[in-house]
Amino acid sequence: GEAKFRQIDRSLPVLISGISPLVRPASGTASAKLIFREDDMPEDLRQQLADRLHPGSIGMAEFRLNQREGIAVPRHAVSTERQKHLVLTVSDGKVLRKEVTIGKETEERIEITQGLSAGELVITRKNQYLRNGEKVRTDTDGSVHE
Repeated sequence: GEAKFRQIDRSLPVLISGISPLVRPASGTASAKLIFREDDMPEDLRQQLADRLHPGSIGMAEFRLNQREGIAVPRHAVSTERQKHLVLTVSDGKVLRKEVTIGKETEERIEITQGLSAGELVITRKNQYLRNGEKVRTDTDGSVHE
């Protein structure tokens, strides 16, 4: 992630190694332990970090947690076959079976980290009845018909 400090004029790439479970009621803030990713910083930013922030110093940082951009599909749209994760998409009016790499999972959705592009039409209903290469048509709402 990234953190912003009053002492530095730009965001700093950081890893969050710990967050206190105690939240201050008056401010809504908590303590966190950050590791600065100096390898991801340009030289001038590393110099600002060295000059203005020191190990053990106290300051304020703002950062976002659990913010991700990507593709997630309903859990039931992903099938597993021979230890491969698969989804059915529609391309040129035909069912196309695609192998995907999955990421984080929730009760209802699975993140797709590789194998799908934003905007691809994924078949999510009755996909167990469709076969690779089978002709289908889609309605304007994106629903698929055999």
